[in-house]
Amino acid sequence: FDIHKSEGVFLSFSKTVDGNSCEIHNFKNDGKAEMLANTDLSVISLSYQSERLAVLGDHKVICYNLYGDKKGEWEVSTDCRAVKIAKNKAYLLGISRISNVKI
Repeated sequence: FDIHKSEGVFLSFSKTVDGNSCEIHNFKNDGKAEMLANTDLSVISLSYQSERLAVLGDHKVICYNLYGDKKGEWEVSTDCRAVKIAKNKAYLLGISRISNVKI
């Protein structure tokens, strides 16, 4: 999940018991909820900033806009455990290192 002051809360929900095929939902500050993206990923982490949502799962990062349109996809190290957007990069926290991809 990620919490953003003006855009609300972003959550990942799995449709299956094994955690695969996740949907990303945005719960707005006014109480409205909407599905942003339907993925085939097992989501580990997500981060929102400046109308971009980065989703980490299955050894890749996928970037979406607020309309749920996929804006890019990058393969990442197998040890990545978290993603955080800062400016125009998605920073990836791994067990052995921190890396980034330009989004």
